[in-house]
Amino acid sequence: MKRKLLLLTTISASLLSANTLEEALSSGSFEGEITAYTEYKDNKVDENSAFSMGYLNLMYQSGYFHGFNTTVGFRANSKLNEKHKGDYDGGESLPKALLHTANISYKHDLFDFTIGRGELDYEWATDFHEGAILRLKPLQELVLSVGHSRKVATVDEDEPMTNFERFNKKDGLWFFDLTYDGIEDSTINLYSYSVNNIASWYGGGFWYDNEFFGFTAKGAVSDEKKYGQEHDGHIYNLELRGKLDDFVLSGGYIATDKKGGVGSMEIAGESINPLDEGDKVYEADAKTYYIGAEYEYGDFSFETIYAHTKFKDEELKKKEKEFNFIAEYEIVKNLNIGALYAKIKSDEKDESYSKYSLNLRYNF
Repeated sequence: MKRKLLLLTTISASLLSANTLEEALSSGSFEGEITAYTEYKDNKVDENSAFSMGYLNLMYQSGYFHGFNTTVGFRANSKLNEKHKGDYDGGESLPKALLHTANISYKHDLFDFTIGRGELDYEWATDFHEGAILRLKPLQELVLSVGHSRKVATVDEDEPMTNFERFNKKDGLWFFDLTYDGIEDSTINLYSYSVNNIASWYGGGFWYDNEFFGFTAKGAVSDEKKYGQEHDGHIYNLELRGKLDDFVLSGGYIATDKKGGVGSMEIAGESINPLDEGDKVYEADAKTYYIGAEYEYGDFSFETIYAHTKFKDEELKKKEKEFNFIAEYEIVKNLNIGALYAKIKSDEKDESYSKYSLNLRYNF
């Protein structure tokens, strides 16, 4: 893979000599973000923890030249302070700077292709990945994605970054994802993932949303025993939504396999867990009921959610409750302040805590 990436870089460099490509590069767009973030945890058993960090994120996307373009993204992180040593990075050696996006794409009316690093937004492939994706578009409403990822990194606004790391040794992950939105107000998604020698899984989802009502039904099943794992996994998620102007009320249910939980399905990312923490949602025999609300008024928005999870830990049935409140306000154009409060009450006392965070973000 590295040789292929270097080859594409060489090809791109040779094209730079063409005047038309030079125009495509000079007409590209830049955007950036400067954020200050602080977090405090009030732990019920362990000592309390706190840290603050700042980061700069820069993105560049070129114009197109004969269907080709390039995207580059970089983030620099800096620890500002921490209450105790290790509160910021957990004692691990984490990067201060990361090239999280670096790819070349080709776009056509019927397909597009991307190779390199970039952010993915699929059911079980999220965060930033290093790999390649082919998207076929035989119909305007139909997209078939075929992708391979060999490395994954985490780049979130509320925690330090992690380096790109291999998973599943050199084999990585293959996935097939089909999305169809040709039915009014609806989207259908079907997918299949394969992580050689670890697991394979398949599933899908259906979304319906109109002006006043919406619902989602999702499910996935993993096959892991044939690869030597002890249990298979599965997950199901149902959610109902009611809407009135800028107010949304929702409620849902998530259930996992009694013995295997979700198995290995979250190895490269996940998108079903609706909670800020949600540490037990994917555990074995986990049943999560949740209710939430969202509201926007002018430059102010808020979101709140309450969840009750019952799960199994070494044949013992336990429960965990979580409440989240998130608010954001646009102070002036491109300058936002956000706050989060999360309270976790668990039968495992050392995992009970309250979390407070505040961030100030400027986009340019």
